[in-house]
Amino acid sequence: MAVAYFASVAMFGRFPTGHWVVLTGLHLGALLLVDYRYWPALFVGDLAWLGYLSARSYERLGPLWALVNLIPPIAWYAPLVLMFREHWGLDPARGETNMPALVLCAVAVSGIATMITIGQLQVMPLPMGSALPYAEIVPRLVFGHLLGALALTPVLLLAQQGLAATGWRWATWLRSFADSRLAIEVLFGALPCLVALYWIAERHASLRDVVQLAMFLPAVVLAMRHGWGGAAIGGLLASVMILTLMPSHEDAGVLPAEAMMAAAIAALLIIGARLAYLDGRGAREQAGMQALLAQTRMQVRRDDADLREIARALEEFRHSFRDVLPLVLESGEESGTPAVRGAAWRGNRRAASLPGPGQSPDPSRLAASGWPELLGGDRLARALGEAGLAMGWDVRGPLGRLAPAMVRALTGEAREALADASHLRDAVAMRVRIRCGVRHGGWAVAVIRFDCDPARAARVDWDRLASFVQSPSVAEDEPSSGAGAMPFTRTLRRRARAGGRSITVAILPPPLSPDDQDATGDRRHA
Repeated sequence: MAVAYFASVAMFGRFPTGHWVVLTGLHLGALLLVDYRYWPALFVGDLAWLGYLSARSYERLGPLWALVNLIPPIAWYAPLVLMFREHWGLDPARGETNMPALVLCAVAVSGIATMITIGQLQVMPLPMGSALPYAEIVPRLVFGHLLGALALTPVLLLAQQGLAATGWRWATWLRSFADSRLAIEVLFGALPCLVALYWIAERHASLRDVVQLAMFLPAVVLAMRHGWGGAAIGGLLASVMILTLMPSHEDAGVLPAEAMMAAAIAALLIIGARLAYLDGRGAREQAGMQALLAQTRMQVRRDDADLREIARALEEFRHSFRDVLPLVLESGEESGTPAVRGAAWRGNRRAASLPGPGQSPDPSRLAASGWPELLGGDRLARALGEAGLAMGWDVRGPLGRLAPAMVRALTGEAREALADASHLRDAVAMRVRIRCGVRHGGWAVAVIRFDCDPARAARVDWDRLASFVQSPSVAEDEPSSGAGAMPFTRTLRRRARAGGRSITVAILPPPLSPDDQDATGDRRHA
């Protein structure tokens, strides 16, 4: 780092320093861009260059000046730049570029550089009786250091941002900058315009002042189009062209032109930074709107997919309900009252929430459906849950209005089916469907289905289940016969099916005698 900075100082130190002290801009740019831990290397590099100057001018300017000249000016600028980097938002290495703060820092650095130069002049040997014209020297030094800082430092910051964006790959940055609109407009727009103005000023000396003012027009255009980056490049080119038109580096009449250049570059940097901020804010707002629009479109697509899924589910429910609706209507016609039809509908809803295989039955839901009354109330739910046998039920119709003999027959068949399953020990789930009505003396059809899986059935506690089925307390809970009992016809059919077996029990009233049929026909006719 020290060698590189020594080479940079040696290269820029050969530029004329009458109106434009480029080294001040180099010192300020290095302190702003280089990390703090490398600042001692910058001091060493600057000290090496100053040592070379002191050794070369030792005999002409004296040992005192040579010793004072060894103090690096960059060491005087460091505390000020540190304050601006830490407290004024001027740290390009962390992405903070505050152009008003940069202009203020350049003014302060130019003041410090002027005082350092005045101090060195104080120790220089002067001819007897001569005095320094401070009224001319001080303004020229201030504007010279300020122009050097404002012309070179922003260009260094622009290069640092470009390199940081490309991962500090010089070749990539050079290619991207050469392809940028800024480089194209500078090369084919601003530079030819400045060359033409320079040619006019050389040919017509009376128009030199007007031409010098006109040389900032390309910088204004670049600042309006590219922000402070365009202002930095345009200001550097304009200041170079204007300084080449100045007749003498020691002419005090050029001070107004230097002041005009310093004010113009500072104003363009601040205005360009403000324009760049506004453009960036507009771009961020547009990007936010685009992101919001994309999110809204995605949400619309999700809602559309959800609506399609709901429509598909409703269509499947419609097809399923079309098969169940005749049974519901038949049950309602047999009951004859709206209350019973509502009970049948509630039974359908309960049937949709039957527990699956391997699930424990809920005693409260069993009691609400009325099914446990056939086999032993809540004790059945507890027994099946403790044994590990899943159970589902579907009861539709006025079960409580059937004749006690029919209910007792259904109870017996269900107990026998459960006892048979306890003997075979291959079932994992028991599902019962009951359809019943009260027309023509009442009827009932029960389908008892067992899902069989020997591997899973081994985990069922069949001994506990068999002892429960054969216990006398279960038989005592069966509905007792009483008034209203009547003979009926019972049909039983067993069959095997895929994955299990089923038992169908039909309990129907006895056929009507001819006299009963005639009486029934007369009542219907009446």
